[in-house]
Amino acid sequence: MQSRRQKLADGARVLSADYAFKQAIATGDRDTLLSALNNLRNRIGADSMQLVSMDALLKADTSRPDAYGGPFEFASLIELAEQSGEASGIVFQGNETHQAVVVPLLAPDPVAWLCITFRIGAALVGELKATTHADISLLHLRDNKAELIASTLPMPMQHELSANPTGIMSSISEPVMLIMGGSEHVSRGSILQQNGHGVVLAVLQRSMQEALQAFYRLRSMLLLISLLGLVLTAAGIFWLSRSVTRPVKLLAEGVREIEQHRFEHRISMDRQDEFGNLAGAFNNMAEGLVERDKVRDLLGKVVSPEVAHELMRSEVKLGGEERSMTAFFSDIAGFTSISEAMQAPDLVQLLNEYLTAMGEIIQQCGGVIDKYIGDAIVAFWGAPVTNEQHAEHAVRAAVRMQKRLEELRQQWREQGRTELFVRMGINSGAMVVGNMGSRDRMDYTMIGDAVNLAARLEGANKYYGSTILVSEFTHAMIQEVFLCRELDRIRVQGKNDAIRIYEVIAEIDNASPMMRDSAARFEEALRAFRRMRFEEAAPLFKHCIETTGDPASQLYLQRITDLVANPPAANWDWTYHISK
Repeated sequence: MQSRRQKLADGARVLSADYAFKQAIATGDRDTLLSALNNLRNRIGADSMQLVSMDALLKADTSRPDAYGGPFEFASLIELAEQSGEASGIVFQGNETHQAVVVPLLAPDPVAWLCITFRIGAALVGELKATTHADISLLHLRDNKAELIASTLPMPMQHELSANPTGIMSSISEPVMLIMGGSEHVSRGSILQQNGHGVVLAVLQRSMQEALQAFYRLRSMLLLISLLGLVLTAAGIFWLSRSVTRPVKLLAEGVREIEQHRFEHRISMDRQDEFGNLAGAFNNMAEGLVERDKVRDLLGKVVSPEVAHELMRSEVKLGGEERSMTAFFSDIAGFTSISEAMQAPDLVQLLNEYLTAMGEIIQQCGGVIDKYIGDAIVAFWGAPVTNEQHAEHAVRAAVRMQKRLEELRQQWREQGRTELFVRMGINSGAMVVGNMGSRDRMDYTMIGDAVNLAARLEGANKYYGSTILVSEFTHAMIQEVFLCRELDRIRVQGKNDAIRIYEVIAEIDNASPMMRDSAARFEEALRAFRRMRFEEAAPLFKHCIETTGDPASQLYLQRITDLVANPPAANWDWTYHISK
């Protein structure tokens, strides 16, 4: 029962942290909640699941879909969970008895309670009997009366047991002999739960007559074996020591090594009999396990966990599908000069340190690393697992990567090492993703115009002195979450249509007043610039330079100088061409 309680608690904690489940709760829709609860219940094989509000009101119950809003009938478990973080116990619901576990649902603070129950009945005591080889009875004692919950005893004996509460209680402190069905049964009780509702205990019983039958048979067999043993002992000891004991010992030792995942262990046995064949088969098995681990470890290193799962669960074949996704490209500024100035071992160490830190953040934010191209990182969100918030997750990863780079630069500066500055480009739209290449070698990757635009935006950062650029398509999907400023309207090489580009500054909730004010002033200056009110725009750009040293404002001051000297045509649409 304790093992089962621990399993329930572990399962409940995993479910309470499930991201999809939290999303279902956030909808507040009762049908959605019931559907999510039923899916989770089926995954762990529970009998029922309940979602309870923090004030102990029932929000959804898989066993009673129509129940809603009433008080949670196991409120005592919630009181215990409030004290210790989680609670479990045996509860009674109608004519049924259940084992229940209650844990909080964290987001990240507790927002609700999750209750998981398993029915305690004939199936459970049957499993316990198979394990203990003894009859098991579960009883509920209250007011000096015994109520039988479940038992493996024959029906007449069940009535005799429940009619003897005094004998049951006496079996708790020490084993006692109870007469049932006309025969003696050794009985020992164990308290499972004791509270104001009574005592729940398990009683283990074994018939003395059945127990001794095996002894009598064994005694007769031992007498016969003893006579034969006197004749065969001398020859048997010699033969066993030379032919059986040593190879069996070697095989047993090999099995223990494999159990400890030491698959490099081999058995050395020069024999041409069954033991030799067994040793050879053992070594072949160990070699196969080594190869399996190598393949699994290699696959986990060369592709993301999501792609590895997709490849392992289905047939690997060429092909792709069009999805709405977000593509991400990053590049280290001035990496060619950095690589020329550093020794190869130092460069590799620095690059691996940088790529490891960035890759961890991408995976934490639900992204898939497509590939590393030297110092460049290519990643995407929205495949192979569909993600409706792919743009938000991609931009959040970029913001966190820039924050992590600030910390790394501080460390590198203290260590006297080269500091790295990284440009990032992000675009959202329709892309083709899938296994691409040849029949013999393929990559799970993405292609399309939307992918190419993300790469162009990464390179465009150097014109504006920015670190994170997103397209107008991505901006439309994240503008409620991230503080951004429009930088320009551009036409990239190979594209006829102009697009607006935006610089990501910070998450809105984390943006400082200075960030907000600077973005607002730049927006005002940009409006004046596009209306060709250059005398109004110039002071605003200068203010941005004075307060934040803004490179983009410096670029616009240069543009104003050029446009004053060479006024644009009457149909000027303030679009600039980016060649790379």
